Order: sequence, then C-alpha cells, then structure tokens
Amino acid sequence: MVISMKKVAKNSAIENLLFKGWHPYAWIGAVVFLLYSQSLFFDFVHYDDEKLILNNLEFLTHLSNIPQAFTQLVFPKTPSAPYYRPVLTVSLMLDAQLSGSSPFVYHLTNVILHLLSCCLLYLFLILLQYRKDLSLFFSLLFAVHPILTQAVAWIPGRNDSLLTVFILLAFVFFWHFMETRRWGYYVGYLLSYTLAIFTKESSFFFVIIMVFYIHSIRREKITAFNTKVLSAGWLMIVIVWLLARDTALSQFPGKLTIFDISTSVLRHLHQLIIYLGKLIFPFNLSLFPSPENLGVFLIYGLMALVLLGVAFYFTKHKRFNFIVLGLSWFILFLLPSFINPNISKLTIFALEHRVYLPMVGFIIILLEMDIVGNIHFQKKYSVIAVVILIGILFGMTFSRAPAYKNRIVLWETAVKESPNRALLRECLAGIYYSDGIFDKSEIEYQKALQLDPDVQQARYFLGLIYMKKNMYPEAIENLRKQSSMTPRNEQIYFNLGNAYYQQSKLEEMQLNSWMAEAKQSTTENNSKEAMDRLERIKNNLQEAKAAWLKTLELDPRTPTAHNNLGLVYMDEHNDKEAEQQFKQELAMNHNCDKALFNLGMLRRRQNNLREAAEFWQRTIRANPNNLGAYFQLVRYYYDRKDYIQSKYYVDQMKGRGVQPPTEFLKHLEEKLEGK
Repeated sequence: MVISMKKVAKNSAIENLLFKGWHPYAWIGAVVFLLYSQSLFFDFVHYDDEKLILNNLEFLTHLSNIPQAFTQLVFPKTPSAPYYRPVLTVSLMLDAQLSGSSPFVYHLTNVILHLLSCCLLYLFLILLQYRKDLSLFFSLLFAVHPILTQAVAWIPGRNDSLLTVFILLAFVFFWHFMETRRWGYYVGYLLSYTLAIFTKESSFFFVIIMVFYIHSIRREKITAFNTKVLSAGWLMIVIVWLLARDTALSQFPGKLTIFDISTSVLRHLHQLIIYLGKLIFPFNLSLFPSPENLGVFLIYGLMALVLLGVAFYFTKHKRFNFIVLGLSWFILFLLPSFINPNISKLTIFALEHRVYLPMVGFIIILLEMDIVGNIHFQKKYSVIAVVILIGILFGMTFSRAPAYKNRIVLWETAVKESPNRALLRECLAGIYYSDGIFDKSEIEYQKALQLDPDVQQARYFLGLIYMKKNMYPEAIENLRKQSSMTPRNEQIYFNLGNAYYQQSKLEEMQLNSWMAEAKQSTTENNSKEAMDRLERIKNNLQEAKAAWLKTLELDPRTPTAHNNLGLVYMDEHNDKEAEQQFKQELAMNHNCDKALFNLGMLRRRQNNLREAAEFWQRTIRANPNNLGAYFQLVRYYYDRKDYIQSKYYVDQMKGRGVQPPTEFLKHLEEKLEGK
C-alpha cells in the first residue's frame, strides 16, 4: 500500500512537472529554442529570400504599402509563378521595420512561428480529446522532426508555419464557438481563417474538413446551425479572397486552366507516398529533391504504407471517423502543392516545407493506432523510448539546419545531395560568380552544361568568366552559342562586342611586340604574318561593331553601348561618327565619364588640346576616380609647362593609390625646383 501511494505520488509529480498549466508550452518552447537558436545567426541564402526581401526592401520598409500587398503577387518584380501570398509579404514588412536588410529578426520570427505552431498543435490535440502525454509527445515530435527544418531555418519557408498557426487558431476559435455559442469566438474564427486563406490557397479546403468534423465526430447534422454558420463565414471570406486574388493574377502572363491544374495534380500524386516515407523515415532528405531518386523515395513510402497497414490491422478499436479526419487533413492540405505552374518542365519535386501543415493530419492518423495509444509516460520504457526518439530527431535536425547558414553552404549542400541536377549546379555557379570565386564558378557551369546543354545562362556567364581571364576566343565562343539560344537579349551582344574589342586590342599589342622583335628582318613571310595579324584585328573590330549595333537595335538605351561603338569608329579614324556616338551616350547619361574621357581623347588626336583638357576635367567631375583622366591632365599641363597644375593631378593620382613613373616624378620635381 505504501509502495502504491509512493508510485501515485511520483506519477502525480511527473504529471505536474510536464502537464500542469503552462508547463507543456514551456517544454515545447525550451526544445524549439534550443534546437533552432542557431538559425538566428544565419544569413540570407539567396533562394527566394533575395526576391522577397533584399530586392524588395524599398516596398517592405513602408507600412503604408500593406494594402498594396493584397493586390499583387508575392514576387511582384518577377511574376514567374501565380503565387498569391499577401500575409507572407505583410509579415516580412513587419520584420523589415526592425531588421531592414539584416537577417536576424526574419529568422527570429520563423522560430517564434514554429513555436506557436507546436503550442497550438498541443492545444488542438487536447481539444480532439487525446491524452495530454500523447499530445505533448507529438507536439515535441512535430517540433524536432527533420522534414520541417526547411520551414524554420529558411526564411521564405515561414509561409507554411504561418498557415499552420492561422488554421489551428481557426479550429480553436470555432471549437469554442460550438461549445459556448459566444460570437466573440466566431469573430476570432473568421479573422483567423481570413489570415489563413490570404497566406496560402490550401486553406480553401479547411471548411470541407470542418464540415466532416462537425458531422462525423461531433455527430451533428449537415443542416445544423454550426455547419450553416461555418459555411456562411467561409463563403463570405472565399469570395473576397477570390476577387483580390483575381486582381493580383492579372499581373501573371498566363493563367492555368482546369485541365492544367488537374494534369499537374495527377502527375504528382505519387508524392503523397514520398512525403509519407519521409515522415516515417527522415533519412534521405534533400533541400531540392531530385526526380532521379524517385525509386528510393517510393521504396521508403511503400515501406511506410506497409508499416501503417500492419499497425492498423492489429489495432482493435478503430475510430474510422478520426482516421478519415487525419487522412483528409493530410491529403487536402497537400494537394495544392502539386499544382506546378511549369507544366512542361517539372522542376519542383516534393519540397519538404510543404508537408508542415499536412503533418498535423498524419499525427492524427498515428494517434489512432493501438501501438501509439499504449505509450504512457507512467511507464519507464515508454519514457525511455520517447526520449530516445525525440533525441535522435533533435540531433538530425540540429545537424541539418546549418545547411541554411548562408548562400554558399546552401547551394553546395544542394549540389552534394542532388549532384545530377543541372539547375542546382547553375545556381551554385551563379553564387560563386557573384562572390568573385570565378574558378569554381567556371567548373560548376561546365558541369551544368555536361548534364544539360540547354542550361539557360551557363554559356553567358562562362563568357563573362573567360573575359575576366583574358581568354577572349573562349569568351566569344560561349557568348555566340548563348546568342543563338536567347537571340533577343541585348546584354549578350553587348558583352560579345566587348570580347571582340578586347581581343582586337590584345592582338594589337601582340602585333606591336612582334613587329619590334621582327624589325631586323624584312622577309616575305614576316610581311605576310603582319598582314594576317592586321586582318584579324580588323575583323575583330568589325565583329565588335556588329555586336554593339545589334545591342542598340534590341535596346537603344543600353548603357555605354554608344560609347563602345564610338571607340570602334575612332579605331577606324571615322572621327565624325565616333563623336556622334559619344554624344549620343551623353544624351542618355550626361555624367558618363567614359564618353567624356573618350571625347577628350578624340580632341587630343585632332590637336584640340584645350578642349580635350576640358573634357577630361568634366570626366573627373563625373567620376573622381577616373585615373585615365588624371593621367592625361598630368601630361597636358606638363607639356604646357604648368608644372604646379601637373603636380596637383599627380597628387590626386597618388591619393587614389596610383604611383606615376619614378622617372617622370623626378623630372617634374626638377622643373618645380627650377621654377
């Protein structure tokens, strides 16, 4: 008897520690922050967050733009997909008031949203009358499951945690309304559901699930008051949402038809099995899952189905209404994710953050199994098993989260996990290029082309990389191939012209060097070699001219295209046309220091040195760091014997880290002393 009383007291102490009052929420909060506090110091990863935040800060930092967020797509500057997510945009706007371009507050919000989702899940399961110990266990399981890492550690992944918060809140408010008939709860339901549907279109199916809940679990008639009130509020909100969404979708270049939507959903239905496998066997997770791993994913999914089937077979008291509730929750909230706007080239494959809200339905399914129902926190072995499972998943998630630490780590991880996806290698190459890591960028672009010769921008950036390495023939080859793939892109022709022009200048230097070495010999072979070299230089200049003319044909306002074209005309000694091109550049941008400098060089060649100096002085006013203009002014004033002015511009060059030739400085000092 004494032992029994001690056991009861011990169990009571455990229950108080875990389940009394706010204690469950404190445990959930501690686990979430312990797990994801590392993400607070992560950077942006340049996967949608640069479009949503960094490139959109001017919009986000003004709260007066909140109404506009409800009339546009989530990617207003690049409407490549019909995603209408105004609440996501508003949440980023609120973060931007505190954080601006710093990622800390954005990550903090993600962690808080995950914490709220886990706490609301606990309350949700309690309202469904599941035991407190099981509700806490599955809320902690939800908190640490590796498949949800993407939704927490990746800033744009918050859309799914936002959705979960509002959907669970809507259920909580409606549950209390049904119990009390207090209209304040109904208003809370309407507000929560409004926020949910303006977060993600998956919310559309919420009312279907709730009608089933009222009819099959609460055992009320379809015509009952609760169902009518629920449906009326749902219909009113959906009509407003459809009208606002239709306004935003007017920005999208092409609308999906019912046939497109149906086809896309049917082609992706196998992902239900894949998600199921990842929920039970979270081993081969991937930032960007690859279709080539479809077989492995399906095997895990089929194994999960078999395990679930066996578990239900041995479950004695099956509550089919709850099983259907969980199954419909899992499927209906996941189905909209299968609508891929890019029907012809399916590049999105089972992205893991999308299972965030559907996982709630999966938890309901698990809770209906006897093997789960037999877990009791009063049993020593149950507690050990639960702690081990939570600990393993915690460790997996803790080690997985750093994949979102910064953009290089993210894209390197993505390529490591899916090495045969050309698109991922192209993205990694782009990150390397923007960070100035050109050797690695070149390797990744080449690998991307090996995997897919039609990769959109690989040859263009390879051309730019080869230009930076002074490998102009290779640059020309890649830019020409890119121009045949995307013939209406003026930037390709602009850089192609640059490559041809720089190649001509390189060959001109080589010709001068060769002639200096061969000047002692006047053989016929040397004369022929010189003529061939001159012809190549001339041909390259003509190709550069043709490329820049094409650039201006596609976009007459391409920056510095007129200026560059003027350089070719200068090389051809067509001074009139060269001057016209430089002035056309200045007509578009009167502070174009390159055009001003080149006009000065043109005037110098025409022996109009005074006007040349005026252009170089204007060059410096437009760009105080144009070293070429300082150098020309140093020479100009030295030749005019104005050594004080010459020394002034020498000092300006020194102040910018350029040291003129020592010999010249010596002569200049002598002139100044002599004066």
